This record gives sequence, structure tokens and C-alpha cells, in this order.
Amino acid sequence: MKNKIAVAFVFSAFLAIPAFASDVRCEAQMKIQAAVEIARANGISVVTSAECDDARWEVEGRNAQNQRIEVHIAPNDGRVLGVRRDD
Repeated sequence: MKNKIAVAFVFSAFLAIPAFASDVRCEAQMKIQAAVEIARANGISVVTSAECDDARWEVEGRNAQNQRIEVHIAPNDGRVLGVRRDD
């Protein structure tokens, strides 16, 4: 099971990041890769999207239990503004 998660993690890291929407307001303060790493540290195993919305990074994906999860991050200091999990 851990091998499958590791493969999915590596696979998603290389394929998903170039497809993410980028916003100059967020990118000027924090690169998208940093936001994705913060989101992963807060429970996201597989990232499905990341975008700047309302002047904050919103990273969406799935956790280790395959539940949908969304992490909101302040681009100026990397603070996690909220985590939403869907059951």
C-alpha cells in the first residue's frame, strides 16, 4: 500500500504541477511548489489542482484514505488558513 501511495505521489508531482493555474498576486509572494508542499504537509497525498483564488492558494487533492481535501494557504507567510475534508 505504501508503495502505491509513493508511486501516486511521485507521478502526480511530475504531471500535475505544470497544469496548475498560476496567479501573479500569489506567485509574487510564494511559488506554487511551496504551496503544494505545505498542502502535502497538511494531509494531501495526491494533488489534483492548485490555484490562486481570493488572494490565497487553494490546493485540492486526496488524502491517504482517498478522501477529498482542500487546503487554503496565505501566500505572504505560508500560514494555513483552513483545511476542508469531504467524507
